Amino acid sequence: MSILTLLDFVNPTTGCAWLDRSDIDAVMGPQKVDQLANDDGTGRVDSNLLNTIMAKAEQKTCSILLRAFTAQEIVAIMQQDQYSRSCSADIAAEFLTRRKADFSSDDGKGRYYTGYKEALEHFEKMSHGRTETAAEVVNAQQGGNARPPIQYPEQPYIFAPDTRFRGPGGRGGF
Repeated sequence: MSILTLLDFVNPTTGCAWLDRSDIDAVMGPQKVDQLANDDGTGRVDSNLLNTIMAKAEQKTCSILLRAFTAQEIVAIMQQDQYSRSCSADIAAEFLTRRKADFSSDDGKGRYYTGYKEALEHFEKMSHGRTETAAEVVNAQQGGNARPPIQYPEQPYIFAPDTRFRGPGGRGGF
């Protein structure tokens, strides 16, 4: 049982907190989703399978973002920030294509692996507070973390001595 299934904002029918079919359709197209979420050959989408894939993508997102945000903040971010939501859909698209041998490569990567990697990088940066997203709206402490520049006392630069001077140390003054 995931952390999200225990929370009140998770849809009890789908098991998802923010993703729905339209998010994955936007990434892959509805025909591709229909094709990949159909295991019995009837042409009907297995909604349990699709909901499981979307919940798994949300859990992957949460596993990264829980380092910096609470579960409620994560859901608020996903509802406010369309890019972060589409990154979650990229993760779901990759999970969906990995299921079928026709759509995955020999190393187990699906056709949406590039989007999957970009999404993971985005969420990693968010968890370290290095992106400007809706997280700044939700996480009020973000603005207080700005540090003023460090003021160093004036110190002259010390370069190597003039090589034309032949003092007691010989050429170069060393």
